[in-house]
Amino acid sequence: MKEAPGDVIVQKAFEKHIPLYAHIELTYRCNLRCVHCFIPEGLRNSGEELSTEQVFDVIDQLADAGTLKLTLSGGEPLFRQDFFAIAEYARNRNMGLGIISNGTLIDEAVVKRFKQLHFKDIAISLYGLTPPTHEAVTRVPGSLSKTVRAIKLLKENGFKVTIKTPVLKQNLSEVPEIEECCRNLNLSFEPTPLITFDLARTGKNLHCRLSDEELKAYLRWENKAGIEIATLKRLCNAGICAVSISPKGEVFPCVALRINAGNLTGADFTRIWADSPVLKKLRTMRFEEFKECPECRLLELCSRCPGNSFLEQDDMLAPSREVCKVARVRKEIRDEKAI
Repeated sequence: MKEAPGDVIVQKAFEKHIPLYAHIELTYRCNLRCVHCFIPEGLRNSGEELSTEQVFDVIDQLADAGTLKLTLSGGEPLFRQDFFAIAEYARNRNMGLGIISNGTLIDEAVVKRFKQLHFKDIAISLYGLTPPTHEAVTRVPGSLSKTVRAIKLLKENGFKVTIKTPVLKQNLSEVPEIEECCRNLNLSFEPTPLITFDLARTGKNLHCRLSDEELKAYLRWENKAGIEIATLKRLCNAGICAVSISPKGEVFPCVALRINAGNLTGADFTRIWADSPVLKKLRTMRFEEFKECPECRLLELCSRCPGNSFLEQDDMLAPSREVCKVARVRKEIRDEKAI
């Protein structure tokens, strides 16, 4: 079978270490106060972020290095007054655009600009279908109606929308209803029970993780509903053909893998991308180097992510205990089904 052009491009970028995919976190600021947020409050309120001109410079450097797809996120990226100036600049450098947003700032005018700039991938965070559930997570009254408005507007205007739903104690009971709603509206649905450590590694945001009993109940439903499991079939693209830039200009292999490879306020992207020891390690790393994972019988059920391992264990090669637990429970449920 002949490979699709897109597959060939990605493979070439992987082989030649071209940063085809870039992710810029424009800000840590946000208008919601979600209970599971991985951004510590001090960082969220610091206001430290690249200026408009600095972001333009980053985009120029990424474009010159070969980036074709740019995802903009935060915090809440639309919180920045210069969001559309940045998006337009990226489009003028021939980048395809995506955004990850909570949706509360998306209205008719924003959707019109999305259409003008040909945004392709739009991901919206949705935590429940009723205000008590959704707003128990966001801790902002009225936020659900604004997010639902955004989803409707985007759908009416023909956008491809992905709904991202972390599965928490606060919203576990409504996850099946969210999935049904997405199915009926032809929206992509990405739920996950894996809650990431906060960036300060205090674990203060982990109180909303599911208990063992709740996790088993969710995974039973996941199995019955046929939810696709994202598994690591090979080494991921982080630092190889994908890169992430923080609001402060830090260069990370991926938005999830927060190992600092350098800072664009003090060095050129080309130099960091070519010379960073962190990135060089990722490009030579073999799956066999992962601790415990290569021989594990749960690989096909494991949503392993080096970023989770690094934040949890301070070692991207170590197994994440939370990820391991989820894989074990998935296996138990499949074994029960087979009996």
